[in-house]
Amino acid sequence: MVERTKAVEVLKEVSERDGCQYRLTFDAYQEISAKNASNSVRDLWVRQLMCIRGVSQFKAVQIVERYPTFSSLMAAFNAASCPSTLLVNLNQGENAKNISKLLGGKIYEFFTSSVYPEASVPAKAVTSAKTTVAKVQADTIDVIEL
Repeated sequence: MVERTKAVEVLKEVSERDGCQYRLTFDAYQEISAKNASNSVRDLWVRQLMCIRGVSQFKAVQIVERYPTFSSLMAAFNAASCPSTLLVNLNQGENAKNISKLLGGKIYEFFTSSVYPEASVPAKAVTSAKTTVAKVQADTIDVIEL
């Protein structure tokens, strides 16, 4: 399969060489633009962990090497006396980046909490920013400054 960027380069080069414009057929475009659906369950598990703020690809891979499935991580959390410290000393080796107790707790909360806290906005950001809201009622528009 030809990569999309390579196909565009080749079309441009051939068009310039021949002095005319070549275009891809829809079928050819669809084939080279198709997403590669060869993600494994492991890859998806790594990507899911990376959705948690503070979990880098390296940290996610380290977690997945020790806990290859969501079920295995949850079983370990359930068996741990202090789940937030379960992942703290997980990463060993030359380039190890340890997971902090805070991040371990965040990962635990992410997967076990049924209610997530509201996103917090610093008070300074709220007081320094002025928001203008247009309120439409019938034929009149009231502008309210918050």
